[in-house]
Amino acid sequence: MNLNSARKHPRCSLDLNILVQFEACNNELKRINEQQEEEETIIVQNGDLEMKLLYNERENIIQAIPKFWYHTLLSNLNIKKLFPKIQKRCFRNLLSIGVDDLTGFSDGFRITFHFKSNPYFENTMLVKEIYPNQDPPSSSSCIIWNNYIDWTRSLDEPSCSFINAATFFEWYVEEKCANTISIAKEFKHVFTKPLMLFTKYIDSQNAQHTKKTFPVKIRLETQVDEPDGHGNPSSRE
Repeated sequence: MNLNSARKHPRCSLDLNILVQFEACNNELKRINEQQEEEETIIVQNGDLEMKLLYNERENIIQAIPKFWYHTLLSNLNIKKLFPKIQKRCFRNLLSIGVDDLTGFSDGFRITFHFKSNPYFENTMLVKEIYPNQDPPSSSSCIIWNNYIDWTRSLDEPSCSFINAATFFEWYVEEKCANTISIAKEFKHVFTKPLMLFTKYIDSQNAQHTKKTFPVKIRLETQVDEPDGHGNPSSRE
């Protein structure tokens, strides 16, 4: 029963002043909620814009580091498993990756891979969109392979049934694999926090350089001197 119907109802015993106060209070709450929703939308939009500008600034810095994204992605063990030898060669041409949220899909996002010109495919950009809780859970732009050679299944890898994508290009072209979402989240995680993985790559390179510069020499003793009665090592010829 709203306020107008209460006023017209002959048996209504409620104090109409209370109802008036209640309706006024309720309208004020509604107004504040609508205002907060509008402000939150503006705050989110401003925050998204600021984040996008920062990501662009970060990417400008990254471009000064040779093969940054290639080395960073392959420092993630779950992603590294997706790259057999030939597909790893393809990915040496990677320039950058980007991740954007999709509107209209809960938790949906888009992953964009930018490539320089290469002998494997004509595309300079590959795009895969992820739609959690949808069927199928993903879609991707078409790859235009050079020389009609499709590297989706590598020659040095057995054919896969796509129950689980075994390589990057299998994951990319298939709309529905058991690990479609989990692999996409790995790429998204690397995109948001790449520095730790790139530092891991730098550390591994430094360690290899140290081993080459200062090789560790291990001397195997074939005979151990036993101390004499005075606690001094005995000499054996």
